[in-house]
Amino acid sequence: MREIIKNFISIVADTFFIEEPIYEFGAYQVKGQEKYADLRPFFKNKQYIGADIRKGPGVDIILDLHNIELPSDSVGTIICMDTLEHVEFPRKALKEIYRILKPTGMAVISSVMDFPIHDHPFDYWRFTPEGFKSLLKQFPLSFVGYAGRENFPHTIVGIGFKSSNINLDDFQKKYREWQKSSENTIAIGNIQIKNLYKDHWMGRSASFQFTPNNRNVTINLEIFLPDYINDNVKLYFLNENMNQIHEITIKKGILKYMLNITTIPDTLCTIKIFSNFTFIPNKLDPNSTDSRELSVIINNITIQAPK
Repeated sequence: MREIIKNFISIVADTFFIEEPIYEFGAYQVKGQEKYADLRPFFKNKQYIGADIRKGPGVDIILDLHNIELPSDSVGTIICMDTLEHVEFPRKALKEIYRILKPTGMAVISSVMDFPIHDHPFDYWRFTPEGFKSLLKQFPLSFVGYAGRENFPHTIVGIGFKSSNINLDDFQKKYREWQKSSENTIAIGNIQIKNLYKDHWMGRSASFQFTPNNRNVTINLEIFLPDYINDNVKLYFLNENMNQIHEITIKKGILKYMLNITTIPDTLCTIKIFSNFTFIPNKLDPNSTDSRELSVIINNITIQAPK
């Protein structure tokens, strides 16, 4: 579960009437995300059922999206976040979702486009906004949006309403704020950060830039390492301005890290993050056959400097 998805669900829960029962498809909370991936707190005091194709944390009932063993017109709200890429026949799944929804129900979905392969347990698809529009075409009223670059977004979101009598004005205003908040430029005090891989996966490398106001800077960041990656792997942070390499060992789950660096005040500083030492410029081994890529999520980067 990504923070950006939880923020989107928060907007949905606060904006629309949430009809019960609520079914979340893809409710299995992978190792390291127990409780963090739980969406129930957004729907307090409402009947909420977590469904998945396998038992585990967050799962109340085993159901297959290809053939949902629930009566037609029986579900008020369906939540299906970052799950459709793992469904072999997503169009069939949406047909089933539409079938079981009540006449006034809605389905909230999300998936990925610019995103590495992640097996939970299989990874089949990547979606564009137009792809989501096609999947939701059977709904009388639907909404499709995205986060990230317009021509290559990392996240696609959609809502299908079985009733067309829904006002989207308030929601669309909040959606635009959500979309803007996912852009890759933010400010922390008088430090500008650009090209930030915020709440996004990194593969071979990632980078961010900022203008420091002090020679000594502390970078705080939160990293999520999926359960299928080996524990105790390393990330390398290259401070290009000072030609310094910092190494941290990361473990599974969501953990916070702190990196102290030395830089030049009032000069654009570039920090590049690499998942393998051999990928670092000027350190590349031309004879290396190592092409590993490390998939992690980097969240909540903050930069602190003494006044």
